[in-house]
Amino acid sequence: MEVVSIKTAIVSTAHVREEDMRLFEEKCRNVNYCWWIHDTEGGAILRIDATQGTGLEDLKADGLSEFAYANLKALYEADYGYIHLDMDGPTVEELPHEEW
Repeated sequence: MEVVSIKTAIVSTAHVREEDMRLFEEKCRNVNYCWWIHDTEGGAILRIDATQGTGLEDLKADGLSEFAYANLKALYEADYGYIHLDMDGPTVEELPHEEW
């Protein structure tokens, strides 16, 4: 049996803006996004690997802030396939962040 593992980043919602979280909440109910964006209590899980990164481009076209886009892209490019944004998650000092 082969077990596949996907590198997951668990980070603070401070790495996105409040309006970005509202966008994730909206998109997780949309058939074109619900298979890779999942709403959680206090955050969201983005399965970026499931879109080969193109999901970030789609979100950007739909209003994702440049701030969030840059942070999520940096995590994806660091080989994190899943990004769990959580209000109690740790802040990554190397990435821009702001409290809201």
